[in-house]
Amino acid sequence: MERYVLLILLLLVIVISGCTGMKNIESNNIPRYFKNISLSITGTPALNQTVNLTLTAETTSIGWGSNISLKILLPDGFELNIGNLTWEGFIGQNETANLSVTIKANQTGNWMIQGIGGPPPTGEQDRSVIYVSVEENGGSVSYEPSQPCSGSMAEVTECMKAKTVRG
Repeated sequence: MERYVLLILLLLVIVISGCTGMKNIESNNIPRYFKNISLSITGTPALNQTVNLTLTAETTSIGWGSNISLKILLPDGFELNIGNLTWEGFIGQNETANLSVTIKANQTGNWMIQGIGGPPPTGEQDRSVIYVSVEENGGSVSYEPSQPCSGSMAEVTECMKAKTVRG
């Protein structure tokens, strides 16, 4: 009788261990390093006008106290005017890190700007995306594309550029 109880306990341990281990290898299970990560623009993104762009990353209270990197990815229609597009440093629990730059639109059209962050140098980082429409005398910012594109980040960027050329 003791053998059967031990065998059943052993099987339960194996099954439970196997099930919890499976969660980490699912392709859709992307880690979340931040409680919140977001991009914001201050100003109107008109052609040849500067605007302030900030990537903000707020940590959680669990599992923090390490180096992270933040990076802003600008499309071809924008150029860096003031600042640095990358930051790496220590951030603790329940803290916020900001990466702020001044950028300028050098082409009209619809563009996607990305902000990424997480522990370097892994490819599994959190992302924030904003869509910017630039015109000669004005512009707008949205968290949804005006003309939806799909696929990888590279495909979406190319799609947004293609719509600008055709539009």
